[in-house]
Amino acid sequence: MSVFSLRPTVAALVLGFSSLSPAIAAPVALDVGVWGSNGPSGLTRGYWFTAPTDFLITGIYLPGRAAAGDGSTLELLRFNSDVTDYPTTTNNFSSLGFWANVGSVSTSIQVSAGDIIGVLGYSGGDNSTPYRNQGGNYSTQLGGFNIDLVRLGFQGLGQAQNVWQEEGGTTGVIGLNYELLNTVPEPAGLALALSALALMGFVRRRPTV
Repeated sequence: MSVFSLRPTVAALVLGFSSLSPAIAAPVALDVGVWGSNGPSGLTRGYWFTAPTDFLITGIYLPGRAAAGDGSTLELLRFNSDVTDYPTTTNNFSSLGFWANVGSVSTSIQVSAGDIIGVLGYSGGDNSTPYRNQGGNYSTQLGGFNIDLVRLGFQGLGQAQNVWQEEGGTTGVIGLNYELLNTVPEPAGLALALSALALMGFVRRRPTV
């Protein structure tokens, strides 16, 4: 068998299987409701939800007058257990990122289905957390899956500590951008890989010249 006869086949095989790696969809802004009021001064609020699928958080941001250097804060949490109801608090979480003196931030944080994610923000320019225009949990969708945003907060500023949830309370309006992680092989790439395998078998059956 000629060595050179395999080179195009191997190249096609590599190209075909490279397309089977996880693909990332276009970024989407999570619908977190409409900003309608401001929360109390000096207290940080937000929301939590359970991830319905794997995705990547690409950014979070505050509406209103939040800006660099004004004392605004943003933080992402991953809880290790259910969030406790107010007035009971919990510190059983990991901070995925804390940003001070910014109104928005770009991130690249991978989330797995089933993760309990908290999003907190405080606008220094408004001296409060921006609140949704209506009270109660907020029903929305992430990647086509239904989720509920539930009120989350703690009694202070800075990094989260002694955090609680409050079912039915008003959620903070902190924007979140995300991208779905798609692990389904692309049809074109799969077809190319299968064709390459078939061609390799054909080449191997050829007699040596």
